[in-house]
Amino acid sequence: MMLSEMSTEQLQAFKEQTLEEYEGYKAQGLALNMARGKPSAAQLDLTEGLLTAVSSSADCIDPDGNDCRNYAVLDGIPSAKKLFAPMLGVARKK
Repeated sequence: MMLSEMSTEQLQAFKEQTLEEYEGYKAQGLALNMARGKPSAAQLDLTEGLLTAVSSSADCIDPDGNDCRNYAVLDGIPSAKKLFAPMLGVARKK
């Protein structure tokens, strides 16, 4: 039965039952980590080169003169779109 269809008495009983279940879970003393999957050390090692790829702010300027440390222009970074469009099978506007 949906909550919207329950009477006041049924809702009160549902609340009490739910709180009882909740207290049971709390009593177990669980320490759950609900974060999404954490990468392994090997997966983190795959990105190691990214940490040293940029050595100065000059490395962040694209061929059009945009500072890629931000989103550049309103519709994104043109050189990034040019690079990734073929890989993603996206037609680029001319």
